[in-house]
Amino acid sequence: MPLVEMKIIPAIIDVRAREYIIDILPDVVSKALDTPEDQGGELTPDDIEVQVVELSGQGVNIKPLSFIIHSNFFPARARNLDERRKEIMDDIKDRLPPGIKGYVWVFLNHASFQSFGPEEEPEKK
Repeated sequence: MPLVEMKIIPAIIDVRAREYIIDILPDVVSKALDTPEDQGGELTPDDIEVQVVELSGQGVNIKPLSFIIHSNFFPARARNLDERRKEIMDDIKDRLPPGIKGYVWVFLNHASFQSFGPEEEPEKK
């Protein structure tokens, strides 16, 4: 399950733009990082977790909008990671108000993930 940390400075990124970006991120990231050629590398939008971190703007070299993406390492994903990162960045940039500065940083990790807790009850019809 890839994790996207979306860091924003709320004084610069308005609520409407923020909500829109949050809505599109699972599609954008799953499309760019999907690697069906590697067993276990398939991704759908439901596999992407998005966490929003609001920044005060205090610090050094902080951008108003940034995306730090943690995903499992797969050989096919690593082979063309720069192209995949560029695809994510281009999809996001095309949908932002002009003049917003930020970045996309993708980490491929050797990691293990398992969720816990009760299963969701099926919808009653």
